[in-house]
Amino acid sequence: MNEYLFVLGRTGDLSKAEIEAVLSRMQINYQTAFSSAETLHLKFQQELDVTKLMLMLGGTIKIASVINKLSNQEDICNQVSQFIQNSIKDKDKHDKITFGLSGDSFISAKIINNLSNSIKSKLQENGFIVRFILPSSGTSLSSVVVRKQKLLEFIIISENKEFIIAKTLIVQDFDDWGKRDFQRPAPDPHQGMLPPKVARMMVNIANSKFAFRQETCSMQAIPNSKITLLDPFCGTGTILAEAMMLGLNVIGSDQSQEAITKTKKNLEWLSKEYQISNIKYQIFRSDATHISEKLAPESVNAIVTEPYLGPIVEAHNIKHITQNIKNIILGLEKLYIGCLRDWHKVIKPDGLIVIIFPYFNIDNREFSVKKPLDIRENLGYTLVSGPYKYSRPQAVVKRNIYILKKINSKH
Repeated sequence: MNEYLFVLGRTGDLSKAEIEAVLSRMQINYQTAFSSAETLHLKFQQELDVTKLMLMLGGTIKIASVINKLSNQEDICNQVSQFIQNSIKDKDKHDKITFGLSGDSFISAKIINNLSNSIKSKLQENGFIVRFILPSSGTSLSSVVVRKQKLLEFIIISENKEFIIAKTLIVQDFDDWGKRDFQRPAPDPHQGMLPPKVARMMVNIANSKFAFRQETCSMQAIPNSKITLLDPFCGTGTILAEAMMLGLNVIGSDQSQEAITKTKKNLEWLSKEYQISNIKYQIFRSDATHISEKLAPESVNAIVTEPYLGPIVEAHNIKHITQNIKNIILGLEKLYIGCLRDWHKVIKPDGLIVIIFPYFNIDNREFSVKKPLDIRENLGYTLVSGPYKYSRPQAVVKRNIYILKKINSKH
């Protein structure tokens, strides 16, 4: 049995749903050994291609191989020290070894510091030149530090009153994610727009298709005329770009001509930057509630979208939004109901819709969009799962992500 630890990003539940969707799509069977808000411990019959998996996943920060389950700190020290010695047995003892320990929220910074010093002392006693790096904050080393420092990183998590020790195999490629977020020619006009990682998770959950070029260890998009994803609120094309990275043909629309122009620029840049020459994309201007006038019936496999979430909340208008929040919610519910009713015509039977509905945190009260979910069966959908919550710290407008499935006949 092969055991792996997936270290999750801030959207833990969404990250888990993404992992489940991708493994299911790859027809990889697994057993869940342990699950927390921060990590997912899975067991597999076969060895995983973690490079391939990390290229696909948006919500996983690190993937580690589980070494052992131990009961006390002394055993952890001995186990990690022995593992480091075994891993460099064919190298010169006098080459400097740099390692680091990361823990979950149940492992204190004091434990990380004490264990690091104990492991260093034990290795030095055996003639090794050793240094360690501590987390700059909290108890977990960032992917940036692990990658740039070329660390031997060991992850310690508390699991059922024991400690799980895992060796980090791969970390998320932060440079590549940053490239698509900040280097595209037409960025999002407003702060707080959907990040590429969240877009990727949503696309993966909507049954993404992908290919993998083994010889270069990089993603290679491939055409599949049977798989088409629609984003009717495409903005500047973040969701469409992540879908294209996974090999889907995409259709994007927006009522804003500026958004359409920016999306086209961004997708042209993406195609050149990642050498995507065989994926079809179609971009046009349309009201999201009338998309069926532009597309053939049952012509798309999935809809993934962040719709209009209401007025942008800034210091100068927070009072106005607070006073009018109920009317804002009613307006959004009317928009979303109109969209879902229209989209039912263009999505294929059993097709998935991964959609964001906002909720507002005002004066310690929560105001959320509910009516489209309450009448979903009348609109022709069943709720698969959700909500998966995503928000930036201190945000007034937060996101609930839902997965809906089209049912073939309306009730």
